[in-house]
Amino acid sequence: MIGIDVGSAPIGVHHPAILPMSSEKNTMYATEVRQRLLILGEERVLAHEVGLDHDPAYMADLEDEIEQYRSAYTGAAVTEIAMLRARLDGPLHG
Repeated sequence: MIGIDVGSAPIGVHHPAILPMSSEKNTMYATEVRQRLLILGEERVLAHEVGLDHDPAYMADLEDEIEQYRSAYTGAAVTEIAMLRARLDGPLHG
């Protein structure tokens, strides 16, 4: 499976529809990481709507998780592109 390890992302208090990640290491495809980023963006909007944006600890945790997933998304996408290139073109020599 091609993906990126996101098992070390922090678990915070989040929207009830979002299941927290387990403490075990998880490997996710770039599309899965992107979907999680979209959900976290929705959570940020919801937090603003219900007034949680005035809770610095909550917002710091949320922003930290967004940043970690953003980095994971970049890494997963680059890895998947490299793996596809290697399958199509073969290994690089030289």
